[in-house]
Amino acid sequence: MGRVPKGQRTKPQQRDADATLNTLRGQWLSWYDASGPLRIVTDENFRFNRGGRDQWDPKDIAILEKDKKNPRPIQSFNVCAANVNFLAGYEWDKNQDYRYFPRGTEDEALGRMATAEVKYGMDVGQGRAQLHRWFRKGIIGPPAVLHLCLNYNYTDDLVEGDIDLDVLPENTWAWDVFARRYDKQDAQWQAQSYFMPLDQARKKWKNHEAVLTEACATNWLDQTDNMTGVPEQARSVFYSKDANMVRINRHYSRKPVEVVLLWNKQTAEAERFDTGKDAEAALQGIRDTAGAQAASAYQLIPTATETALVSPMGQAMAFPTPDEAEAELGRIRTQAGMAAARFFEIVTRPTTILRVAHYCGWELLDDETSPYGRTNGDGEIIEVDWRYPYIPFIPYQDTDDFTGIKGVLNDIKDPQRELNWDHSMLLDEIVRGPKGVWLLPKEMHADVQNFKKIITRPGAVVEFVGTAPMYVPPAAMAQTVLPKMQIEMEAIMRISGINAELAGQTTQKTVSGRSIQARQAGGLVGVNSLLVNWQASKRLVGELLIRRVQQYYSLAKMHRILGQNQRFAEEMGLLGPTTRQKSDDEVLAQLKQLKNLDYDCVTDFQEASPTARQATVTLMMQFLAAGMPIPPNLLIEASDVPYKEEITAALAKQGNQLGPPNPELAKAIGAGQGSAPSQPTGVNVG
Repeated sequence: MGRVPKGQRTKPQQRDADATLNTLRGQWLSWYDASGPLRIVTDENFRFNRGGRDQWDPKDIAILEKDKKNPRPIQSFNVCAANVNFLAGYEWDKNQDYRYFPRGTEDEALGRMATAEVKYGMDVGQGRAQLHRWFRKGIIGPPAVLHLCLNYNYTDDLVEGDIDLDVLPENTWAWDVFARRYDKQDAQWQAQSYFMPLDQARKKWKNHEAVLTEACATNWLDQTDNMTGVPEQARSVFYSKDANMVRINRHYSRKPVEVVLLWNKQTAEAERFDTGKDAEAALQGIRDTAGAQAASAYQLIPTATETALVSPMGQAMAFPTPDEAEAELGRIRTQAGMAAARFFEIVTRPTTILRVAHYCGWELLDDETSPYGRTNGDGEIIEVDWRYPYIPFIPYQDTDDFTGIKGVLNDIKDPQRELNWDHSMLLDEIVRGPKGVWLLPKEMHADVQNFKKIITRPGAVVEFVGTAPMYVPPAAMAQTVLPKMQIEMEAIMRISGINAELAGQTTQKTVSGRSIQARQAGGLVGVNSLLVNWQASKRLVGELLIRRVQQYYSLAKMHRILGQNQRFAEEMGLLGPTTRQKSDDEVLAQLKQLKNLDYDCVTDFQEASPTARQATVTLMMQFLAAGMPIPPNLLIEASDVPYKEEITAALAKQGNQLGPPNPELAKAIGAGQGSAPSQPTGVNVG
């Protein structure tokens, strides 16, 4: 629907296209109207992060520049950017790669293979850098949105493409205003607005080439264009004929359907079918297979007077005629089929299927099933994924409405404004405030120039006759500005929860390391809530990543990623030690399993401060020295040691063999941490 352009559609097709387009545009406009205050705040947050004049209200600037000849200074004491930089660096420092584990009892090697495949996808898609950029945008002006898709433009693999992690510009993603889940997967629709060169749009939608003209750039929505993400100063460029760009809206929506499931009550697994007839046919196949298998274990032995039916246990049943023996065998076949089928049940459930449409202005370009889902061996989608390809990151949202969406800058903008104003007033007072004045008697008029030269010298001696000159000192600076600025700085730190110890800016020299660590831990309590949402967003990315790999990576490509004879994955420590080299057939068999299994994605965070991480590593080393079976690669991962990958690869080549327990080493490590016994056994004991 929608592939046929206007003028070539039948009347039913035109009515269908018009109804779909009106629905899509109405949903977008409902979000646009409801999200107005949020979009204004988001834009303001990004301006505060930039600093400079972007942190000033235009009305305040007009007041300070009212005196055109002597305008007052307009500067920013940008603390907002420092908070963003700290949290973004904190997230980067705590980053850990995705790990995958099969949900069933399958070989652990399948989880390592899945981890290696996703690691490749993250590498070619610049995943780590994109996740960091996504985090920065989220803490500044949420919601920040990551679009996880397949890319054919920026990859060397032009046949199969590669995974792409695209961080959307702010205010270009829209969603159902009634969605209540954090990840917005319960939304009835989600949409994205983006710009595309006109010639590319014509190539992609060739049937609509006559409609895709320069007029589409100005005839798109009835409202203004703040939601496009284009900066105010560059917006006119995208509407000019020279830019030759049009706006496209990609709109995902859920359509109600009924699905038929063949449910295995023993394993709780379900197979999906389009119709009940197909499910009945599959159930009958289970009956037939089980009955044939049971019947094949019996033997018919004819004799001169009767026919014997011999069971697998060797017991014989005699029948007067072969037909009666066949009837009994049929009864056994039927009973075995019914026994196998009793563990299965056909279940019909209402559900939704994800569809995606594209439109430009008042033209519906296409409307089809989502391209993401589970495929069969031929690459055909047999089950559409219910997950939207958009993942939001929202640091804080305590209510379901748009006003509840907040980043780290929302609550510190007011003290930032006050700080900028007071700093500007302080500079103005220093530069233009009254200076000290010398009052000279008239009889010293002839010596004024000489007096000016001498009075500025230290230790100057002045000879005068008559009345002595009198010095009038300048008025004292306002004693409220500096304390007020200190209060505002303290307010920003208290509101954001980022104290001096966290930022590494404490100047106290008499504070112990344990006290600093305790203050760091206290400061991180306020950050934990933000990291909970970040972990939820990262986990959804991990779930979509493995599904993109399963859907789009062919067995040949997955084999190439692992490397010839699995050398790459083995040297990187991703496959673990093996007692023998697996054949290509064995690897391909495992890769076929990988494409069909469900995986759990593990995301976690390491300790925050280097001191805490070192304490964790020391404790793990004590366990290791005492004989606890801690894998050395986990010890390396938990530490801050450089060249982790090289060390892990060397350990993998040696088989990750653990040495014998070393009690003396455990004592030495414990002594260094102040734990009992206080010192190792040695020459000083006695």
